[in-house]
This record gives sequence, structure tokens and C-alpha cells, in this order.
Amino acid sequence: MMVTIQSEQQPDFFDRSVEMSQDVGAKIATKLHLKKSNNTELVSMDRITRTNVQLFLHTIGKYKSEIIELYGSDPQEYNLLAQIAFGILGNESEFFSSTKYLAKRNGHSIVTAVKEIKELVDDDYEASPNSSGPTQIKVVPKKIAEKYRVTPETLRKYPQHAAVATMGYLIEALEVLKQKKLNHNLDFITPETYVDYLPYLYRGLGKTVVKGKATPAENGYVIRMKKYMEWVTLYEVPPTR
Repeated sequence: MMVTIQSEQQPDFFDRSVEMSQDVGAKIATKLHLKKSNNTELVSMDRITRTNVQLFLHTIGKYKSEIIELYGSDPQEYNLLAQIAFGILGNESEFFSSTKYLAKRNGHSIVTAVKEIKELVDDDYEASPNSSGPTQIKVVPKKIAEKYRVTPETLRKYPQHAAVATMGYLIEALEVLKQKKLNHNLDFITPETYVDYLPYLYRGLGKTVVKGKATPAENGYVIRMKKYMEWVTLYEVPPTR
């Protein structure tokens, strides 16, 4: 189910696609392939074949080398995070299509106004940033924002921006998870269990992990994410010029 996508309204940084495929793609190229599945327990398969989802996946694969270079990341860890990003996309917005996600996206200014009013009338209340985009990111990673000019507004507009921001966020979260392992002697955190505990940090629940109270085997968010991850495979391909 490989689909070539051309967007009618691509962000500026995608205008450099030919140049980037030569300079970056020659190092590492990855494609994400959606499996056909009859599992409709979570969402119907037609949702993950839509253009926005294909753009999200295509971007993660296309800009792998550039993002790895930006962060100094490990290519195999990137592959794992790519699958996790797809799982999070399913959890947070049912692949751009959940009623909750669409309502929040369309009513973003209302949510902001409510928070601002509450902050004015309650001295103890401190408004937190609104989550943005189909993967519900609160803060765009600085490196991603500077390199690709990603903002909370563009997260809601472009699947490509959501893709690179999600990968940057996950890369940074993984480094935090590794540091927590060292600082608190968390022996249960290993490369094999990154997938179990990274979602806790993604959702701002790092203290749960540190206190040893995280139960990924019983956590609905983690369970659903892993099921979505089974729907996508990754493989290396020769770079195109």
C-alpha cells in the first residue's frame, strides 16, 4: 500500500525536497509501509489511508537523516520512535479524524481564551500551553522550530510539521528517559522497554516512572499505541537522486 503523495499546500521547507534528497537522503533513506489489517477494534482502516496520514509517514521517513544529524541520534532508535509516533497519532487524534481532535482544533482560540480568563480570576492558576496538532504537542522542540519554522499554528495546519515536531519531541523525551534511568537507578528501563515507558514522559507523567508506579502492561494508552504500531513496518531503501 505504497502511495506517492503531492500536497497542494506544502510548507516552505518542503520546497527543498530535491536538494535534501541528494544531500541527506544519500546517507539514510527509510520508508514506512502500512500493513493491511482487518482489525477494526480501534479505528477503521480507511482512516489510516487518508492523505494526511500518508504525508505524516512519508515525512518521517524522508527527513530521517536530517533529523538524526540535527540531534546526533541513533538510526535504530529513530526507527523505533517513528513507529511510536504513528501509535501516538492514532491515540491522540485517531489519525486526524476523531471528533475530540477536530473540535479542539477548530475551537483552539476558545480554549486559549478560557485559560486566560481563569488565570485572571484565580491567582493560583497558571495556564499551561495548549496541546497542538494531531499528536497533541504542548511545546514545539526548539531545534525543530528553528530548522523547519514549525509553530503551534502550523502543527494544526500541516501534517508534515506535525511529523517532524513529533519526532523531535520523542527524541528529546527519550534522552530524558535515559537520564532518569541513570539518576534514579531504574534498571527496568532498557532499549527493549523504551516503548513501554516513553509514552509516560510524552504525556507528562515522568514522575510515575521514577516512583516505580508505571504499569505499561495495564495502561490503556500504551496498549493501544502498541496495537497501532503493529500496523506499520519500516525498511531501508536506496537513496533517490
